[in-house]
Amino acid sequence: FIKNKLGVDEKLQCHTLTVDNSKRTKDDGIALFICNLHSEAESASFIFKTADERLPFGSQAEYTLEAKAYSSPNERYLYIDLPSDYSGLQVGQHVSIQIYFHARSYLRIETFSYQIISRGKIVKFASEKRLQGTGSQAISFTVTSDMVPSIRLLVYYILHGEKTPELVADSVWIDVKDKCVNALKTELSFRKKDYKPKDELIFEVKTGQDSLVALSAIDTAVYSLRAPLQDPVTRVLRHIEQSDQGCGGGGGKDNADVFRLTGLTFITNANAQASQSEDDTCTASVRPKRALSYDQQKEKAKQYGKDFFCCWQGLHQIPTLDTCAHRANRLKVKLPSDVKKCRAVFTECCDYSLQLLQTSSDHVLARVEMAILFDLMPTQIRKLTFPESWLWEVQPVRSGQITLNRNLPDSLTTWEIKAVGVFKKEGSSGICVADPIKVSVTQAVSVDVPLPYSMVRGEQIELRGSVYNQAEDNIKYCVTLTAGAGVCLFQGKPTKDDGIKTTNCDKTSLLESGSVGLVTFTLMALEVGSHTLTFTLHTDKSRFNDQIVKTIRVVPEGIRTEDLSGGKLDPQGLYGAASRKVELSNTIPSQLVPKTSVERLLTINGEILGEVLAILNNPDGLRQLVNLPSGSAEGEIMRVLPIYFVYHYLETTGRWDIMGLEEHNSPLELKRKIREGITSILSFKRPREFSYSMWKDKEASTWLTALVVKTLGQVDKYVKVDSDMLSNSIFWLINKAQNEDGSFR
Repeated sequence: FIKNKLGVDEKLQCHTLTVDNSKRTKDDGIALFICNLHSEAESASFIFKTADERLPFGSQAEYTLEAKAYSSPNERYLYIDLPSDYSGLQVGQHVSIQIYFHARSYLRIETFSYQIISRGKIVKFASEKRLQGTGSQAISFTVTSDMVPSIRLLVYYILHGEKTPELVADSVWIDVKDKCVNALKTELSFRKKDYKPKDELIFEVKTGQDSLVALSAIDTAVYSLRAPLQDPVTRVLRHIEQSDQGCGGGGGKDNADVFRLTGLTFITNANAQASQSEDDTCTASVRPKRALSYDQQKEKAKQYGKDFFCCWQGLHQIPTLDTCAHRANRLKVKLPSDVKKCRAVFTECCDYSLQLLQTSSDHVLARVEMAILFDLMPTQIRKLTFPESWLWEVQPVRSGQITLNRNLPDSLTTWEIKAVGVFKKEGSSGICVADPIKVSVTQAVSVDVPLPYSMVRGEQIELRGSVYNQAEDNIKYCVTLTAGAGVCLFQGKPTKDDGIKTTNCDKTSLLESGSVGLVTFTLMALEVGSHTLTFTLHTDKSRFNDQIVKTIRVVPEGIRTEDLSGGKLDPQGLYGAASRKVELSNTIPSQLVPKTSVERLLTINGEILGEVLAILNNPDGLRQLVNLPSGSAEGEIMRVLPIYFVYHYLETTGRWDIMGLEEHNSPLELKRKIREGITSILSFKRPREFSYSMWKDKEASTWLTALVVKTLGQVDKYVKVDSDMLSNSIFWLINKAQNEDGSFR
């Protein structure tokens, strides 16, 4: 729908171009819609819905886009026209973009200017003379590596006349594609031939200069089970693009808004006012799939009436280690009578938002789950190794080129080998990803028998396998299974080796060229553990014989349970009575399943300080830092320092959004906790002097006093500390703790 200047809604007529599936998937799912709007339209609302026939109506995605027309008091306009088949620019490409101008015919646009902004910097600026007599004019430029990963093209002109000069502008965001940053190079090459399992693969890596190259090989069959992963350079470029100061895809409701959304500020007397946007926060960035938009959050919260803000806070999902219920318990409510209801609303909205995110996440099979269903690809003569990926190594390239040789695994599949070059040289540092190479591993005749991830002792299962004949000849075949003493085989007979049993090859089957034959085996596990199963393919042509070796895991029947016990070791009696020995008594359960082992695990944690420092390496642990335990003077200092470091980091970077909307994570609350920590530290100050002791009423500690001075000096930037007290502590260190040679005692 569109809204005209009279404020009346009118139905919008759009011409839709259907995008075929192959093109959509190849071009990152981009679909093109051409909509012709009335010249009187002031705003338009676009509703996009998917129409996947494989999904029910409720599972279709929907997105609403609100657009406002550019407003000019004198009806002067400018439009940047990107080609309809546009899918992004390439480094080195020469680009020509058409610009359309509109003003009253008796006014002449003498010149216009354009800027190309990338990563928050202006990488190109130029002014062009306007060609008279035409409604449009092209600007041309060459795409350089400085424009990776995207640019914002801003075009504007100032037109004088009709008593008022006016600034007219338009902008557009354009994706710039390149596999490398700063014109670097990484190439992979190999000799194409028919490879078999265990064959030697020789390939070359070229970089042109010294670098480190990370290599990987991935089974392409994994891509059909898991969502395609972004290549490393794409993730790096997306991170670099965070320095873009602009917002959205371009344009704006007026000249000032165009500049604001481009990420620029400007000063002019050409009839332009500062943007009066209600919210300068950019909300047009890409959200996770199914994440609630601002409007959706608002509509959901409105359903709860006077409890709007209780739901509003619950809808905002932040990285946290807490559950929705725990977050609700910390929620502060103005009226005590509303606490219970507000927390219930908060929890309901929080669970709703969390469930929406989880249900739409890409469903990816874990390695274990994939093994249950497929157990990887078919295999070859005495084939043992079937990894999903391999070749995880980093190679230094000193002369710009290196040749490597590696043996292929046993899988019959296509390997995708990737190389990522990392360069560190003044003027040309960065990352570059080579075009991947694909190596196909095949075998004329092969056998494969998928195994479950595990089976229960005493369980009888049937294994169903396949024999693949890709040779030109028909073959006669049979497949035998050999297993150890812990597995009972149906129709299995003992061999000369003690405890080893195998099935017979009494009956052969005919398998035509290009066909697949079925084989079945029945077995029962008798012992817990890992057991080796060997499947041997016998044919009337010995060159086609094959053998694969796999391992099946047998687990005991029953339910796994844990019995936990613990104690405290305090040899020096720091936390009460001294304790040098702890006895942990765990009895074996009376209902223990026969012939099963009992696993015993002993975990010892030292000072809690180590756990505190470990949290610093975990971004999700930021919220835990404000609730550290207290203890000795050193413990009190280590309680303050992480909070100070977090506060200093968030204040310096402006990333307070990491802490969420809860009041207890606000800057004021963190300052309050720092003040509490300072008070606790000062309680360890010795009476009648300005030194500090590790424990209250104990001897002074030079090291601890110096640490207190350093800590309080750091936090003074945000929470004022008595400067005289700090000075006196420094004087104590100099006069009481320093030796004549400058050392400290």
